[in-house]
Amino acid sequence: MQREMCNRLALAALTSIGLLGNRAADAAITFYSTPAEFNASFTDIQTTNFSSLTPVPFTGYTEFPGAQVTVGSDTFRASSSLFALFGCCGHGSYGVTFLSAQTVGPGPSSLRIATPGVTAIAFDYGNYFFPPEPITVTLNTGDQFTIPDADDNSEFIGFSSTVTFYTITLSTMAVSFPQGTTLDLLDVEQVPAAPTPEPGTWALILLGVCLLGLSLRRTAGQPAA
Repeated sequence: MQREMCNRLALAALTSIGLLGNRAADAAITFYSTPAEFNASFTDIQTTNFSSLTPVPFTGYTEFPGAQVTVGSDTFRASSSLFALFGCCGHGSYGVTFLSAQTVGPGPSSLRIATPGVTAIAFDYGNYFFPPEPITVTLNTGDQFTIPDADDNSEFIGFSSTVTFYTITLSTMAVSFPQGTTLDLLDVEQVPAAPTPEPGTWALILLGVCLLGLSLRRTAGQPAA
């Protein structure tokens, strides 16, 4: 009876591990259209802005070597002609220091945010230099959706997922204005994922306990030497 039960638990554990690849497809995305709505939904929000970074004087911007910069626990990486930090004054109407990924001429521009793992994220974004273009958001879970176009007045978008995600990629293409495209990121608010074991970890623990029980039972049944 114990062996049969253990076999069933082991089968359930292995099945759980096998289903891990389908978890992303089961993710449910919830959207928030205003900062007030997002802030009212969560209590453990961490905010990242770029005020601690200082643009080069006179030029008004600082270009990042390797098109990458780390702020706090997040890493921002761009695939574009220029990835730079711009000051709040004399550039755009945002009024804050911001990151900008720019592509001169036709072609895509993307900005990836790598996090330690979050279940919700929100940001203010814009497009100062060129006409608004559609922006696609892709999560490492495979979920993909389009967010509203943005201009130099900036827009807000927030969303949460039932599955922890680690990278968020914003991408756009110079469609309506082939001379170029821009992605400006003003700030990021995120809700860290709770440090709980993934289902696969639970499955392995369950399988290990089951095998240990079988081993102890077999040892107990052996006659003493």
